[in-house]
Amino acid sequence: SKGYRYVIGEASFFGTDKMALQQQISYIAYNHYNPDYHVPCLDKEQVEILPKEQLDFATIRRSLPILIRAYVSFGAFLSKDVFTDYDFGDIDTFVLLDFNNCNKRYIEKFLGK
Repeated sequence: SKGYRYVIGEASFFGTDKMALQQQISYIAYNHYNPDYHVPCLDKEQVEILPKEQLDFATIRRSLPILIRAYVSFGAFLSKDVFTDYDFGDIDTFVLLDFNNCNKRYIEKFLGK
């Protein structure tokens, strides 16, 4: 981390149909969203979060884009609110990695340290 505490950015889902991502966004809301780090989204229309009982977390996690899977493995927080970026043809979620509250062992393994 070289003295930095936070890394912020975004990660993308392919496509622009938010409803097609309802299970994945619900998974994020239950497992990787922290209201203390909430960043409001410019898109007013958001995905309705499904009840936990309707979700198979293991299957959904495997269906996430690889970059998002890496961020959640690192222990990053993701936003449950997503932005449709029509110019790039994807749906973006805010990502925050707090080096004081992350999976340091996994990050070191990933970075080869």
